[in-house]
Amino acid sequence: MKSDRLLERKVLDGDTEAFRELITSYYPGLYGFLIKMGIPHSQSRDLAQEIFHKVYRSLYRYNDRWAFPTWFYKIAAGMAISHKRRRPRPIVSQPDIPRFLLPENEPEEDESLDSLLDPIHDEARSMFILHYHNGFTLREIGRIFGLSVSSVRMRMVRAREYIIERAWGADQPPGTSRHLADRIRKEVPCGLVPLDSIISLIESETDHRPGFWKMLTSPGYLRKIWPFAVPAVSGLVLIFLLVIPSISKPFWGSVMTIFDRKEKPAASASEIPTEHTEGVSITFTAAEGLLSGSDLVAWLNGIGDASWQVIHANGNRIVIRNNHTVACWRNGGFYQLIDLGSFGMGSSQELLDTQFSFSPTGEFLVAGSIPEGNSASGGQGVYLFRVSDGSFYRLSELGMDQVVHAWSPSGNYLAYTARDKAGSIFLLDMQTLRLVEMESDIPVRSLFVTGNGGIGAFSGDMVMTAYAGDPAWKTETARHEPFYINPDSGTVWYVLNGVIMKHVIGDDQDTAIDPGSAAGNGGMTDIYITDYRVVGNHLVFRMRNGYSGTMNMRTAKLTVFNTSREMKSDKLPWCMTTPSGGRVMFDNEGSFLIVSEGSVTTPHIPGYTTLAPNHTNWVDEENIAFVRMVNEKEPQAGELSLYAINVLTGEVTEVFRSVDKEPVLNTDESGSAGTIPPAQRPSQGGDSVTIHETDRATGKKAESFVKATTKVKNGPGDDYADIGEVKENEVIMYNTTAVDGWYLAQKITGMISYYDTRNMFWIRADHVHSYDRSSLPAGIITADKVRLSKISLNMGNLIRIIVRGADKSYVIADTTDNNFGITGWISNNSFTTDLDGVYFNQAYLKRRSTVYSRPDPDSERVADFTEHLAGAVTDVFVNLTGEAENGFVRVATLNGMSGWVREQDIYFPGGGGAVVKPPAETPGSKIIDINGDGIQDRISFTTDGSRYTLTVNQSEAQGYGTDVQPEYKLVDVDPSDSYYEIVIEEYGPSNDYMSTFYYYDGERLVLMGKVQGLCGNANAVKGDGIIRSQTRGDILETWSFIKEYRLNSQHKLAETPSAFYEKIGYRNASPLKLKIESLSFTVSPGSSDVSFVLNQGESVYFVGSDNQRWCLFQTPDGRNGWLEVYEYMYIGGTGLAAWDVFDGLNFAD
Repeated sequence: MKSDRLLERKVLDGDTEAFRELITSYYPGLYGFLIKMGIPHSQSRDLAQEIFHKVYRSLYRYNDRWAFPTWFYKIAAGMAISHKRRRPRPIVSQPDIPRFLLPENEPEEDESLDSLLDPIHDEARSMFILHYHNGFTLREIGRIFGLSVSSVRMRMVRAREYIIERAWGADQPPGTSRHLADRIRKEVPCGLVPLDSIISLIESETDHRPGFWKMLTSPGYLRKIWPFAVPAVSGLVLIFLLVIPSISKPFWGSVMTIFDRKEKPAASASEIPTEHTEGVSITFTAAEGLLSGSDLVAWLNGIGDASWQVIHANGNRIVIRNNHTVACWRNGGFYQLIDLGSFGMGSSQELLDTQFSFSPTGEFLVAGSIPEGNSASGGQGVYLFRVSDGSFYRLSELGMDQVVHAWSPSGNYLAYTARDKAGSIFLLDMQTLRLVEMESDIPVRSLFVTGNGGIGAFSGDMVMTAYAGDPAWKTETARHEPFYINPDSGTVWYVLNGVIMKHVIGDDQDTAIDPGSAAGNGGMTDIYITDYRVVGNHLVFRMRNGYSGTMNMRTAKLTVFNTSREMKSDKLPWCMTTPSGGRVMFDNEGSFLIVSEGSVTTPHIPGYTTLAPNHTNWVDEENIAFVRMVNEKEPQAGELSLYAINVLTGEVTEVFRSVDKEPVLNTDESGSAGTIPPAQRPSQGGDSVTIHETDRATGKKAESFVKATTKVKNGPGDDYADIGEVKENEVIMYNTTAVDGWYLAQKITGMISYYDTRNMFWIRADHVHSYDRSSLPAGIITADKVRLSKISLNMGNLIRIIVRGADKSYVIADTTDNNFGITGWISNNSFTTDLDGVYFNQAYLKRRSTVYSRPDPDSERVADFTEHLAGAVTDVFVNLTGEAENGFVRVATLNGMSGWVREQDIYFPGGGGAVVKPPAETPGSKIIDINGDGIQDRISFTTDGSRYTLTVNQSEAQGYGTDVQPEYKLVDVDPSDSYYEIVIEEYGPSNDYMSTFYYYDGERLVLMGKVQGLCGNANAVKGDGIIRSQTRGDILETWSFIKEYRLNSQHKLAETPSAFYEKIGYRNASPLKLKIESLSFTVSPGSSDVSFVLNQGESVYFVGSDNQRWCLFQTPDGRNGWLEVYEYMYIGGTGLAAWDVFDGLNFAD
């Protein structure tokens, strides 16, 4: 917006005639702003007069640091938003949203624009209008709303994407954003400017005053005395308070309580009122047709697979789920808690998307499903179940993904509302079962509730708190998304740039929490949090130094665990905390990891090779519960049994067994009676079972398999006790030195890393096949993808056949990686033993072979690979890349070495004329099973560089891009599922690479998402369930980092949030040299403590950033420090752009 500085100066000096000119100049733009804000014409004219009146009365407070138009519209925007909240428009029928793209002569322009902008928050709406209609820059808009340029840009981009997505979905045509901006820019005729009315309003307040007071309160005079009057009056008040004791004592006492404010702990159960007069009572509906006792046990056994989950456990009950059945074990018996199918949560598409949320007491359960696509079953909704009898109450007709809810820490309150919508927030007292309704005029993204009935809500840019008895919302603008809001103490907790921050509502200064010092581990380095999530009442986090920890959100107690060596993933994996948060169970890439302050352990579940950590749950602080299925006919199928294992002692307790049959392996001691008593086991000559060990059981460990199903003993002889049985063809590891004709053995559970004595047994030597793997018949997988136990094999993978059946065979993966020892049954038509002309991608490379850098015998040798082969004792297992040229084949080892070798130096077990290139496809199309249903799918792809068409069978997807590449890429993000993913890559403008992901569900192509970077390669997709996108940074300079995405329950891309992104290649980058005299770097984001001071000419390396505001730097001698960066490029504390502070910055564009 243009500014008339001379006119504005006259207005500020109190020139009334100049103010008349200002009204004439500003009124059309203000009126258009109000109309586009959705305020009716009849109200806009009155509100505009009130705004000019307010501006005139506030002239004395104008600060010269503001541009006058910015200051004017700060008042106007605030009054407009407040007016809309006080006086909402009546709800009327609106036209369809796409009408904003109708021709320019559309008669209902204002209503059409309103229907487009109404769904977004008023603050974002006003930003759009100020920018496109009134001509303000993003920096000026940031001043109006107290935000940085990046925050304004982010909110406007999100709002624009929401508007366009709501109108057009994912297939909006080009130019949609421009059409939206043009509609907002369109001028609104304001008619005659009501100049006399505005001046009359101003004069009506001033003319009745005596001349002296009129002069004294005029804007011009107030501006002159204001800088002197305020300090003088403040000083007189302070002296007054100090001199008069009767006033000063209580006053200063109340002031000190502000500085001494601490969090008020949540009320105990005895302090929580049990009677309320407000609200309405809810009534539970009795469940019908649910099974119990032996009928339920028979039904559970009939399910016949190992997909059981323990979704809740405590000292009184264990709740398990499989398919659409949720059952509860309590007091020695089973009863069915929920039949999910009867609530619309049991269809095959929705099974995996059903979500559960138990109250902390375990007495109530919230359950609901997330429907796929546009499907909606009649029973769709969110329900509250009473665990004691299965009765239920319907909380909402919406899906679980459309409802946000929260339990209080003690479970005495449940709060819930529609997600991202303004309206009713419900608070349910779980003791009286009375429901209180509270109104909110802003949408709610996350919800929190305390034991006192206090509600905290976050809308995306605002924090709100209220109580059932006092429903008036207290609001405050939030600049960071909180992970917890405590209305009782008025505190807001969030993570900023890897640091836990505590904000007290109403205070300006937030407090940084050092996890190391707070947990008694002061002096820790690299404590910045890289990943975190809320689990129950705890924040669980992972730090850059490899440590992890928890924070109790009720008490703010921090606990730190040393997981720097054992944790395999840099990110925070699936986890579950004990009620106290003092112990956490992690999914350590398929194995258990139990951590506490004093220990990190990996408990082993005896006799169970396919149990995933997320199929278990904590019973108490020391025990976890799990389900074991055993059957002699089919692997992973059979009878139901419940067990608990003590993670401290390894003691296994059998809780329940559905049939009078021994488990496959049950080598552990019986548990003692407790809150969950053990089931009675057949006597074995004593109450406990121990494995007899002897020094005579020595020798190397060998792999073999069992000839026939046989009993196993706890010692080397028939006189020892039976402790279970192993099945025919089951693969085992055993000590090759027999003791009295018996082997000390162990079942294989994947890559063997240690012997666990709790899973050992003795087996007769004549029941074990003596063989080595190389003697078994070899085979090659010919199907695109085959499920083998808990892993997937791909076309060209090697196998060994243990037992060949008529229709299926028992095989073992022939490899040396983490799939070593994995066995299972696969269909005979998925592999072949006829090795002539078949494609394979794994082989053996002869030791002492030479590895070349190119397919040329005169090329340079790959030294490290060649030296590795020279020192190898046996031939080396390698993967083939599919590249063959000039009699050479390109190979790669499991540890990353690669190069070209002669074809005669590799061989396939068993010989045969195998080929190293996959079968050729028909030009323009590919035939492959990409969704695991056993049916070959035809894929075709065409593009002209800007538009593309992707077709799978009869399903077609079209899209737009810049410099779209002519070939799609096929990747396998997660080998444990049945899908391949299709990647469309585009180079974009200025090499702004992008990748669009699709998958095929058997009926249609589904858009998974679009990310930066070229992701159709092994660096981006490594088959571990993660997509690594090389993303361009937004602040300081041109740099790149890796942003990770995972697949959510709907097989869509979900960004894995991170508080810090490391610059790719910063260790090899050129240092930055300081151009100014000196610059201080802080020890952490937001801290006032200085880490080091850099002087002019000294160097520093840019390490990385949160990509929003804070950047981490490192000196050549290893000292770390942080700088704040405003508006993408301005260095905090200097007022200078980054290029005026540093030499050596990289700007690609």
